[in-house]
Amino acid sequence: MKLDKNMKLAELMYGHGSKFICSLSGRFNPEKYPDAPAIQMCEMKCGCWIVADGNNRVGLILKKNPEATIAEIPERLLATVRFGEWDAEMMD
Repeated sequence: MKLDKNMKLAELMYGHGSKFICSLSGRFNPEKYPDAPAIQMCEMKCGCWIVADGNNRVGLILKKNPEATIAEIPERLLATVRFGEWDAEMMD
């Protein structure tokens, strides 16, 4: 399944919910930390995509705009890993 740029970021934040988003402070500012690792989006066996590292930057985007989509993340800050690029043990 291709990662749809129009997919809402909130759909990828499994296991965090509103408490995670509301506990963050500040705002998303990619220029402030230019050496920060990329936000990791990964495709799971079931075909779902998730934010693999539970990245706080995604939470900050959602706090500012709960309807934000993947297209709102600058491409240089996004790393996507498709199903099959990890070994089976890692995917489980």
